[in-house]
Amino acid sequence: MTEDYTTYAEVDPGGRITVVDATEVRITVAKYSNSYLYKDYGLDYFHDFEHPFDFYWDTENRYVLGPVYCIQKALGNPSQNLTAADRHILVYLYKSDDNVRTLTLRVWNGTGNDGETWVGPLGDWRYYCILTKFGANVTLKIYSDAAYTTLVSTLNTSFLDDPSFQYIYGACTWYNATGTDRTMQIRMYDLDLTQYSNANLFARFHVGQGSADLHCAFMVAQDDEDLLSKFEVRHSASAEFFARFFVTHYADLKSKLMVRHSTWQRLQDYTSYTAVDPDGRITVVDSSNVTLHTYKYSNSYLWKGGLSIPKDFRHHIDVLMDTTDYYVTGVFFYLTNVLGNPALVNTAENRIVQLSLVFGTIGGRRITLSAWKGSESDSDYIQSLTGDIWYYLTLTKSGSTVTAEIFSDASRTILIDTLQVSFDDDPLFQYVYGAATSYTPTGAERHFLLNAANLILTLSGENLKCKCMIRHSAARDLYAVFETVATADLKAYFEVTHWARLKCSFWVRKVYDLSHSDGISFYWLGSDVVDGDQMVDFEMWSPTG
Repeated sequence: MTEDYTTYAEVDPGGRITVVDATEVRITVAKYSNSYLYKDYGLDYFHDFEHPFDFYWDTENRYVLGPVYCIQKALGNPSQNLTAADRHILVYLYKSDDNVRTLTLRVWNGTGNDGETWVGPLGDWRYYCILTKFGANVTLKIYSDAAYTTLVSTLNTSFLDDPSFQYIYGACTWYNATGTDRTMQIRMYDLDLTQYSNANLFARFHVGQGSADLHCAFMVAQDDEDLLSKFEVRHSASAEFFARFFVTHYADLKSKLMVRHSTWQRLQDYTSYTAVDPDGRITVVDSSNVTLHTYKYSNSYLWKGGLSIPKDFRHHIDVLMDTTDYYVTGVFFYLTNVLGNPALVNTAENRIVQLSLVFGTIGGRRITLSAWKGSESDSDYIQSLTGDIWYYLTLTKSGSTVTAEIFSDASRTILIDTLQVSFDDDPLFQYVYGAATSYTPTGAERHFLLNAANLILTLSGENLKCKCMIRHSAARDLYAVFETVATADLKAYFEVTHWARLKCSFWVRKVYDLSHSDGISFYWLGSDVVDGDQMVDFEMWSPTG
């Protein structure tokens, strides 16, 4: 949260500090002045943190040190808090005798100073900085733009211990009443205090692949010295999900994993399906592609059972109508509870979901969605379709409602139409068909050729792999690995004692369009696609506010 400088206390006998507004303060730094603008946050409040701030170097004189950031254990001018018990972090500007401008990150570690300097900051330029302390390590990143995209320098230093701090300074001088008095004018803006302890974090990210989504949510809450982290995955579109957690600076890790209502989506292998095909109408081209030469007088179907299809699902199927003839139906997807030809199993006990192609004298090519309710059917269709092109369907069942979304592109972004039917109840299904004729041996024989491909089914059942490895648990190096395979509803709980930092890495297979939404204070380490896997690395922190 950005600090309000108007709430800070001011010690300014020389009248060097001007609080312009809540987010801007100006100071004329002078060697002979002992001025500081500060806020007391309480004993050891700041431990591990990330503090963004901006500064602008107005005018400068040689041999004067101009602080733009200061945090201390003790109250007072930092030049006077240099005892063995004192600790501070100071970022300051300086101009040497040969007019070289520098910016220095420096720490007082109780026995002396340690730091690093950037040579070359410009005068009359606003810089955007992020200072991070974790453990003994302190890092300052300096950017030349407000979007933090152009990094101009990174400075690193460290303490001999892992100190905490009480006082944050909006502005201060470095009191050094020796030699000629010198001045420097600086503006400071937008100091933001982000803590990594004693607070709550809720962060989310979303990975989408067409209409099949993977959702992950994290909640980190610290209660005294314990951390509770929750991790949830729902409706995974991938065949594999891999999560790895790195925990450092801790004393103990307790973890629990719970899988409930596990479902996943899996690309079907047509070569594993059983063909009932006395007339040779079905050709399994490869594992994900099948052709059907549908005839009215043929009784052929390609089926599979025992797949544990849940009541609510989201399936995907692609279809192409190669050649056409009138008044003949080709079934390219079918769910049923009674095994047999689609035209012959319309019994009172059965429930059916069917997707079919038909060519009529009126309306031309049609895709029809049908639901058999046991005594009657409900259907919806789209007509006037084009032959010899692929259509991409997403079939969703929620309760008693079944919806088919029809897209013109493989990424399922261009929606052509939505079909919808409903049941009187909420049925389950036992068998799935990859292709079938609709046996209607009346009238003239008719036939046409269709191609079905890339059938992806939502399946249920628990399929979880879990690995946990603990290394040097009394020190600072622990990592736990949790691997889930095709799971859609996973909850994991981690309880960590003496927590300071949590790192997470994710590898999600076959999911490419990555975006995040509504994340609060988590830091991306980077992302990449490796061998078809989307790899995401980020750090989660627990900020105040």
